[in-house]
Amino acid sequence: YMNRSGVFVVDGTIRMIAPDADLPTPDQETHVVDAEDNVLIPGLINCHTHITRRHVHRLPVDSSFRASVPEIESQSGPQRILFAMRNAWQELMEGTTSFRDCGSRHKVSLELRKAITSGKVNGPLVLSCGEGIAMTGGHGTHRDFTAIEADGIDAVRKEVRAQLRAGADWIKMMASGGLGGMPEHEDPRWSEYSVDELGVAVEEAHKRWKRVCTHCGSAESVKNSVKAGVDSVEHGMLLDEEAVSLMAKHGTFFV
Repeated sequence: YMNRSGVFVVDGTIRMIAPDADLPTPDQETHVVDAEDNVLIPGLINCHTHITRRHVHRLPVDSSFRASVPEIESQSGPQRILFAMRNAWQELMEGTTSFRDCGSRHKVSLELRKAITSGKVNGPLVLSCGEGIAMTGGHGTHRDFTAIEADGIDAVRKEVRAQLRAGADWIKMMASGGLGGMPEHEDPRWSEYSVDELGVAVEEAHKRWKRVCTHCGSAESVKNSVKAGVDSVEHGMLLDEEAVSLMAKHGTFFV
């Protein structure tokens, strides 16, 4: 047997979690919600998503990710922002109160963030990477077109600055190939950006107190990312012990 407990909220802020006997006595201005037989959990955080196509996992089982994602990303900007709005609402209703969008075509998630922040639509707290940045022919430049191409230190520096100017909360770099363009265009075992190219992205982002994440498939791309000083590694499907040890040494987060 467990004593009943409650949560006391004032103006949207939790002030107390305690047994009923220790909570303030409700008055006429208090709205009481009986949540018996329900479960109350903290807001969930989705650290890596692409909000424009978040609903793909709800499609029928015969709908392949490989086909449905390009179909969504090839639609017009207004249609993709509508997908993003609907998905953000569904995320919120499922308990996700914060998410980080790791790259959206034409910076849709930046526009979504503005709409939520200004109160035009309802949704979770949004952290946006703007558009991903890839080498020519790199990950995100084939079927879903969510990355901007930039080659060499100077071009990467300029593109990172452009994403920061647009309002990106994080910078997303494509450090390896991925699954989106397999097998014709890419392979996650391929490493793409060099340590120097990743390093200049970190330099520019950190000057503005922003962080950098890297799409990584190969162990080499993870090691290049850590050596460059990135803040988080995404996916890491082919991590090896050396890469993990390097991440632990440098305090690199793994998503």
